[in-house]
Amino acid sequence: MYWYYKYTFWLIILIILIGVGNLAWRRFHPASGSPEDPVTVGTEVVLPFPVPDSVDDTPVVPPPATGADGGSDQVADPPDVAVAPSQPVTPPAVLSQAVERRLSTAEEQLAKQNLVGARILAHKVTETDGVVKYGAVWERAVAVISQANTALFNCDAPAPEKVSYKVREGDSLVRIAYRHKTTVGALQRLNRLDPTDSTIFAGNILYVYECDWWISVTKSKFRLLLMNGDELFKCYPACIGRQNRTPVGIFEVNNKVLHPPWKDIPYGHPENVLGTHWLGLKPIEGTDLRLIGYGIHGTWEPETIGTSASQGCIRLRNEDVAELFDLVPSGIRVVIKDDE
Repeated sequence: MYWYYKYTFWLIILIILIGVGNLAWRRFHPASGSPEDPVTVGTEVVLPFPVPDSVDDTPVVPPPATGADGGSDQVADPPDVAVAPSQPVTPPAVLSQAVERRLSTAEEQLAKQNLVGARILAHKVTETDGVVKYGAVWERAVAVISQANTALFNCDAPAPEKVSYKVREGDSLVRIAYRHKTTVGALQRLNRLDPTDSTIFAGNILYVYECDWWISVTKSKFRLLLMNGDELFKCYPACIGRQNRTPVGIFEVNNKVLHPPWKDIPYGHPENVLGTHWLGLKPIEGTDLRLIGYGIHGTWEPETIGTSASQGCIRLRNEDVAELFDLVPSGIRVVIKDDE
């Protein structure tokens, strides 16, 4: 009996050792892909740190599928398309600081009478991405441009658009103005000539403005923009027709009148609403030919500027329409639009 129990005891010990050994083997040598492996379904893994830039995240393209006949079922690759490199985006805060610095410098240069330099800086502000037309920053920059150009127009200081002309025998202000597509008033302002005396002498040097003038009116903004080609020269606040009476279209300045009558009411009469100057408009380039009788004129009611109060014409302050009258010759284009 003693031997039998001893044999049974060692058999049990052997079975235990085999079991322990098997568990240890499975623990340190797990079978890959065994049915007992846990499977995570629908769990998103969030890394606690960003993936380094050096990681190659190029997508892997699978080999083309092959049909039963050995031909490829893969759709042909599209042609290569050149992709422009992305441009760095300037954060709004950085952009506004840079614009503010440039605009402040322009205002400082204007105060120092560096008119051309101030104008150049202000134009760069208006052309900056993110600066909205008719927005606050744009308005400040345009104020610098307008003031600088007003000063340049009323003095003999040099500017790129000013060219010198030597008066010849037989010349007159009218002839010089016609030859250079400008006005007598512009010549008088530029050269500080007496507006009541048109006498000039051979050998005199005059400045002449050579510009590609045209006018843009935006009704919703109550603004008249005097343009020199693609470049803004000056912005004037305006009054437009009440009840949408100001027409849109393309027009031409076809007559200019100093101290204009209104209908049968003479200039200076309290009921004459045209102010000091009149620039008549004629429809052109497909604009309804029945749109006649409209114009740009002054007003005795400056408080109406910036509102819809006229009978259809475009009103400016008297001092503004007087300046515009001297700046632009007859024949220039005027584009009137509702909005932009």
